[in-house]
Amino acid sequence: MSAIFQQKPCILFETVELLYAFVNGLPPEDLTAEGFYCLTPQEALETMSSACQELDPKDFLLRQYFGRHAILDESNQFTCLASCMVYCFMNLDQSGISDQIDSMCRTWEQIRRRPFTIRAINWFTLDVEALPTGPVTSLAAEMKKLPVEEDFFLSLLETFSDYTYHMTRLQELIEPVAMRLEQLLEPFVTRAKPLWEAWSQFLEKTDLEDFSAQRTGIIPPRPFERAGICLRYFRPQYAPIQVDPERNTFWMHLGVRMIPDPQQVSGDGAPNERDLEALRLLGDKGRSEMVRALMGRSMSMQELATQLRINPGTVFRNLNSLTNTGLLTTETRGSRYYYRANYPYIQSLLRKMLAYYRTGGQTTSGQTGS
Repeated sequence: MSAIFQQKPCILFETVELLYAFVNGLPPEDLTAEGFYCLTPQEALETMSSACQELDPKDFLLRQYFGRHAILDESNQFTCLASCMVYCFMNLDQSGISDQIDSMCRTWEQIRRRPFTIRAINWFTLDVEALPTGPVTSLAAEMKKLPVEEDFFLSLLETFSDYTYHMTRLQELIEPVAMRLEQLLEPFVTRAKPLWEAWSQFLEKTDLEDFSAQRTGIIPPRPFERAGICLRYFRPQYAPIQVDPERNTFWMHLGVRMIPDPQQVSGDGAPNERDLEALRLLGDKGRSEMVRALMGRSMSMQELATQLRINPGTVFRNLNSLTNTGLLTTETRGSRYYYRANYPYIQSLLRKMLAYYRTGGQTTSGQTGS
């Protein structure tokens, strides 16, 4: 297997995140999080001001690609056109913006020539799935299923109908910002070197398929042929993932808020951030019902949505959250994902919490994860 572990940021995605915050007037706190390797809100603000110098947030093109749009079936959830364009076919096999965009355009052109479906939309991207067989796909019909307002539906349809043209326009728009941003992030990349070294050591000792299953819930049908992980500096509490079962590749954009923690595998010690997030998700009745429904059998997203009578877009976003914390595992059958409750992890999580409370927070290792 060929694996790429990059310390430097993937500047295409970092620039999209920065411009999204800039155009929509979001506070710098939305770009960062608490953590030793994270930018402070003041550092994020200064970086945004320097990278976006001379830009007008009301500029038509900037608003077209980075203006935020509501996801209608989820409260306080937004996305933008540029985010849907770049995260949809995330590929860390290439480092330069031009090479990445060329790869994304080739991927979409290949998918469009065969049956496909657009399953849902979330605040990062569209969930586009190539199908092995089926009738000719209508892009308009697939886009029409998404819970977005009419103007955003039309923007998505126009953009993905002429994706290469719009990606070229986006590239021209963001490249000057990306060049400045790459230099501005260098001090933070240097500061994060110990974190990268820790991740490198951790991953060298960890089977990547096991890591994928434990961290994301995705179980590949066979060992990955290509894999790539890079550190992420904006919105560093997230780890967007792209798994392509056909090409057997795995890409992960790993936020610097996240610290490698062997306890996530062993289940020992004090509860870490992943454990606490899992407990928070289980505290929601709807998500808890989803886990319960998946306790005895594997189901696809559509099967689960049908059984629970929930909008597929809502199910998709909840499945992502539940798999990211390890509460669900995922297996691929052909080109489809099937989800099942991760009972061993849920059991060990509850035991860990009981032990933690019983000992008053004292652990043998004296460590807590992030």
